[in-house]
Amino acid sequence: ADCVGPYAPGGSQNTYYQRGNGGIINITATNLTIIGTIKSRMGHKGGVAGCTVGSEGYIFLNYNTTLNVSNAITTPDPVINIFCDEGDLSNSCNLTRRHGVVDGKIISADDLIIKTNGTINSRKSYANVHTVNFTVNANNLTNYGEISAISYRDSSLTVNVVDKLIVIGNITTRGEGCGTSDDHYVQCPKGGKLTINASDINITGFVSADGADQVYISGNPRKYGGVGGIINFTSSSIYAQGTLSVDGGSGGYTYSNGGNAGSLLINATSINIPGSITAHGGNGGADDGICGGAYSPGTNSYSYRGAGGTVKIATINATLNG
Repeated sequence: ADCVGPYAPGGSQNTYYQRGNGGIINITATNLTIIGTIKSRMGHKGGVAGCTVGSEGYIFLNYNTTLNVSNAITTPDPVINIFCDEGDLSNSCNLTRRHGVVDGKIISADDLIIKTNGTINSRKSYANVHTVNFTVNANNLTNYGEISAISYRDSSLTVNVVDKLIVIGNITTRGEGCGTSDDHYVQCPKGGKLTINASDINITGFVSADGADQVYISGNPRKYGGVGGIINFTSSSIYAQGTLSVDGGSGGYTYSNGGNAGSLLINATSINIPGSITAHGGNGGADDGICGGAYSPGTNSYSYRGAGGTVKIATINATLNG
């Protein structure tokens, strides 16, 4: 459906053909084992990515004694009532499973360790009426897995660590999901806002707020790559051997613009970055754009590269050799 104008039967403005929201699935048991598939997805037809009102639902799993979901497929990731898979929030809390969170959630822990297969994430892809935001507070945080907040319109993730933050996996507010078959000029999902505050930051993995790439599907040649988001670091000491990126997403085919890159802000007393910092504009479609003029069939006037972004570093001691 198009985003504008009243519904007109037989016309092109099918504004009422919108995706429906996913529902809420709530399961409670003393001992809970799930082997099959549970999904609470939005509808897959209707609307365009720039105006759809569909949103992912929630899956809530509540147990008292044992939980076994190692062979289950749950979409989106479930919100589990006992947050720590090993230990507890007041001491050492280990996450070995995929954990979804509700919007606005504040997670507070002493020593939080996210193992390789563990995640904390909230996703509301394509939704224009839902923002995604949550906060993780800890005295120490080690992330081997993923912490992510992803939405079509607005996502934000704040990580506050009193002492040491170690990122071996990834932390992201990247844009995600762009490639529906509708033929409209719409923007792919943009990167969100990621705020990281910690006394000591050590990154060997990835921290990103990239815009989404357009995935080409026949009949959909004109989506634009998503705009990069914002990453803001505040710390006494930052060591980054991994990758920090706010890149714009790429256009997928002819007439598809690349997204502009976002902003990366670092405020720290001491910075050592042997890794990489990128704020690249996204690539345009298959052909370079022709400057000026409106789009007309047979010309590639909308296939532009995205603009580069902004990197600002405020520090006393800096070593940049990546």
